[in-house]
Amino acid sequence: MRPYLILIVLLFLSLHSFNVAYSQESIMRSNITESIDGKDFYIHEVKKGQTLYAIARAYHVKLDEVQYYNQGLTHDLEIGQKVKIPAFAPGSEKSTDANNSGYIMHKVRPQATLYSLSKEFEVSVDEIMDANGGLPEGLKEGTFIKIPRSQIIDTSEPELEVFYQEKQDEPQGSYFEYQAREKESLYALAIKYRVSIDSIYLLNPGVDENLKNEQIIKIPISDHDVQYIIHTVRKRQTLSRLARKYDLEIENLKASNPYISRHLMEGQVLRIPLPGQEIVIGTEYLADTLSRYIRTDTLESKQEICDNMWEVGNYKIALLLPFYFSELDSGELPGNDESNVQEGPEFIKPFTFIQFYEGFMLAVDSLKKLGLNAEVFVFNIEDDISKTKELIRKPELKQMDLIIGPAYSSSFTIVSNFAKEHHIHIVNPFTTRSEIIYNNPYVFKLTPTLDQELFQLVQYLNQKHSRSQIFIAKHNPYRDEVDFNLLRSYLNKDLDSRPAPLTDLYHEIIYSRDSVYTFLHKASVDHENVVITFSDDKVFILDFMRKLNELRDTFPITVIGIPEWKKIEFLELEHLNNLNAQILSDTYIDYNSRWVKQFISKFRQSYQTEPLDYAYRGFDIAWYFLSALMKFGPHFNDCILYYDQRLLQLSLNLEKIPDGGYENQHWYMLRLRNYKYKSISQSIEGVELKKPSWIGDR
Repeated sequence: MRPYLILIVLLFLSLHSFNVAYSQESIMRSNITESIDGKDFYIHEVKKGQTLYAIARAYHVKLDEVQYYNQGLTHDLEIGQKVKIPAFAPGSEKSTDANNSGYIMHKVRPQATLYSLSKEFEVSVDEIMDANGGLPEGLKEGTFIKIPRSQIIDTSEPELEVFYQEKQDEPQGSYFEYQAREKESLYALAIKYRVSIDSIYLLNPGVDENLKNEQIIKIPISDHDVQYIIHTVRKRQTLSRLARKYDLEIENLKASNPYISRHLMEGQVLRIPLPGQEIVIGTEYLADTLSRYIRTDTLESKQEICDNMWEVGNYKIALLLPFYFSELDSGELPGNDESNVQEGPEFIKPFTFIQFYEGFMLAVDSLKKLGLNAEVFVFNIEDDISKTKELIRKPELKQMDLIIGPAYSSSFTIVSNFAKEHHIHIVNPFTTRSEIIYNNPYVFKLTPTLDQELFQLVQYLNQKHSRSQIFIAKHNPYRDEVDFNLLRSYLNKDLDSRPAPLTDLYHEIIYSRDSVYTFLHKASVDHENVVITFSDDKVFILDFMRKLNELRDTFPITVIGIPEWKKIEFLELEHLNNLNAQILSDTYIDYNSRWVKQFISKFRQSYQTEPLDYAYRGFDIAWYFLSALMKFGPHFNDCILYYDQRLLQLSLNLEKIPDGGYENQHWYMLRLRNYKYKSISQSIEGVELKKPSWIGDR
């Protein structure tokens, strides 16, 4: 910038400051007072050029107090407008409100935290919480809270709103610089150094939750006598995720915050209990088991302890599958009866589950080479309740360390109740029904739900299509109405607003009613148009894709389909390829992967046939849970949340629900390129199955 331009800018700023100061000094305080509900107020009449900030400063009160006592008051004042000004400001002898004389009313701003408020007003977090009854519903943007007056900064100092956010973002207090280790989490550092994660974010604007190796961040210096730290709930955070991130049991988190429910609200304030000098582990068994792995020279987190574990033991695994041996002997195959199958394959054939067993045993053989000592007991359990009840009466089932299956819902319910009674972990390989994990902490459900699919879809739209026009399309007003309404609710709740010149949050296309009319009139020629096609009707999809394909030269189009699209035959791949088609899927096999190629080669060599989907699923389930058993022992649930494995077909991101079992949260996002689907989801880096060197030969 040239020197004379700098001079002009400085001159402009000086004149602007002078005008602001002049407008504030020219305000005459009103002598008119009025008593309302036992409180005294000045009644100020707005004059030309007066602003809300200037009026508040003239009366030596906070802007928030003015807004609190004038509900609905905005910065767009009108000449002659009457504004109530509290006459019980600090030092005033007119205070008639015993309850409010020791406080000011502060309006909670966006992204405000208890920590930032304590620094701004120079009061402690505990004082703010005590003044507001513990803030049972947390901080909520736009609401008013009490700030104790005892140590409030001088309100007569100039306070311009335009500079407020800059002041709030300035680093406060003392801090030290910390060099992070690879994949270290801010949550672990918050616990380790006994400071709130909000205070770390305040000192390090823009820092990611997971740090890079050797990244330097600022850590505030804290009072190490504190018993808990404060966490402000962010968008989409859940109780179980916070418990996992802070390395806590959900029950401990709920005990410290008795007012919270399963569904947290953005802005809610939680107390995060801190461990003492000894490590606090969730179960007595784990504490006893891990005691020989805990190094006394440093305080380790539970995740660090789990990473270093390696259990030596002999394990028994029950594999419960329907093999239909009687039908094979008679030469008959069962027909397609989806009503009896718990969200399983479309066609129930013995060979489907035989391939599951074959893939499972390939994983067992591979793990035995790494040190697994396990015996697999295979049971033929079909859709027969009497035989299932007969099975659980067998004494050998009580000796199992892990149960996989059964496939049918009626049988699984019986066996899962048995597993709960005898404290045995049980894995359901197929179902999408969440009720199987309710009130049973021993159940693992591997197929994610529709709710999680829609949640991840909206996250994907916010991250990758923040400037795209969004459409949701269905065949007619009645088909799939329940699921379509669920999609609407997720979009309405979590989809970020579309920036100008895009219109509305999203648009609906009812194809049987208006064909592509809505799309033609609402689509953008400059921005991507994302069309979420919520149907598995083949005729509708074929016709709709054909018409969108004709419009691709006019509008940039991306089509997103539901998982069932993978099962629909005769879809026009050329149309899908032209429309940048993407689908959500709970499974994905990368046939270019070296590991997948090795599995196919080994499967062909062992069984003289090609592996189908269930062969991959059987291998993945055995590899994941049996390796967890080998590494952590039969009570692996305390470490499983930290246990990532890169698998052939599945991707497991398990989350524990309160008072229940574990549910997979992961959906793949697949994109069609050159007529082949490729995963564009973030890949999971697996934990290496390697015995820690410092354990020795124990």
